[in-house]
Amino acid sequence: MLIEAAVAIGSAVAAHSITLLAFGLTLASAADLIWRLTVELRRGRSFAEDAERKASRIGGALLFALAGSVVMAAGWSLWTGRGQDFSWPGLLVAVAALPIMWMP
Repeated sequence: MLIEAAVAIGSAVAAHSITLLAFGLTLASAADLIWRLTVELRRGRSFAEDAERKASRIGGALLFALAGSVVMAAGWSLWTGRGQDFSWPGLLVAVAALPIMWMP
């Protein structure tokens, strides 16, 4: 997920796409999950519950940020009368994400 996030963020910068950038930043929440699992491995189950709560809040905040950025980008596109241009990197990231997200 971190590699996919890096590719999405790089592609977003190249394509000047706010939505793709938000998607990449949300994928970076994998770092949040890695942190939470590291806490459990190093400190045990008693600390894991607190880390789980914090990780859930961080993940939720990232999802709200993604939704907000998509709404703002769509509103801006409607306001200016201009949609996003087609992006090959964006399409490739989306196609690569499908099989990865189906894996348990």
